[in-house]
Amino acid sequence: MRYFLGISCALLLGMIVPTFATETPPVLRVDLNADGRPEEISARKSTTTEFAEFYQVTVRDSSGTLLWQSPKVTSTDQPFAFGVWEEGDSLPQIAADVDGDGAIELLVPAPRSDVSPTYYRIFRWQKSAFAHVHNRALFASAMNPESFTWITEAPIHGRWIDEFLGTDPAGNFTVRIGEMQEGRYRTGIASVERTSTGFRTVRWVNPLAEVGPTESPEQLPATSPPSANMAIVRYLAAITDVDRRSSSGVPLTELKDILAQDRANVHRFGRRQRGDELDSYFTTPAHRELFQRIRVSCPPKLAERIRTGGNVLIFVTVYPDRVEIEEAP
Repeated sequence: MRYFLGISCALLLGMIVPTFATETPPVLRVDLNADGRPEEISARKSTTTEFAEFYQVTVRDSSGTLLWQSPKVTSTDQPFAFGVWEEGDSLPQIAADVDGDGAIELLVPAPRSDVSPTYYRIFRWQKSAFAHVHNRALFASAMNPESFTWITEAPIHGRWIDEFLGTDPAGNFTVRIGEMQEGRYRTGIASVERTSTGFRTVRWVNPLAEVGPTESPEQLPATSPPSANMAIVRYLAAITDVDRRSSSGVPLTELKDILAQDRANVHRFGRRQRGDELDSYFTTPAHRELFQRIRVSCPPKLAERIRTGGNVLIFVTVYPDRVEIEEAP
């Protein structure tokens, strides 16, 4: 189960104050020391700040004795930062030998945008403690879509392992698979087996099925093709620093990426800055893909301000073939 960031915003003294709603992460049970007795891995909230909840991960043996505990941190740039914050959540998902080295790995999905490949923060149990070893995504190639390889950089479009749900009686892993192709997002559930480079699909439990609207992002629910000069939607957007980084914390420099993140923040995360308007179109990941497909027109000085910092209030008008940006008075 993924632990989604739920944020409700209240306007208090001119400030947007978020609150976080999360489920308690499940306890993971796995034999870390190969002694035939499973240890328990759990995550408990340790600190709450204005914009984040931080967790500590603990390991206890079958008698309840504490074997290891992650350090208490309050910064998301720490390797042992676990929790829920503005960019998303990063809490333990599964503990298993995922690479065939005989050791147990703890997979912790990194925060991410609404529809993008999952990067896993991978921690390996080394005798008496977990050590962070690397970050990787499990991505399939176009030539072999049933085989997923551990890679360091994943493209935006393609097929990936989105979430580990558990194991089956045969010892294979049950996973959720995500796919983004030509603006259409599909998801399904499959059983996968471990390979020397990642995982391979054994069987589909639920085949890939489309999520969201059936029309592609550039199409409109109209009886006739829309005119290029007929606006799809127009809205007021308040661009702030939270819109200038992806949900995984990567800085954004392209206008189209900043615009898409702004709409994801508004619709998915409920993060509305003062001046942000809801719109009726960019409510789904597939529709937000439209920003990647059409040109963005913006005065150069305004574009630089949108990219580099500060709070910028803009009108965004979206047409079938372009996006026009103007500064709000």
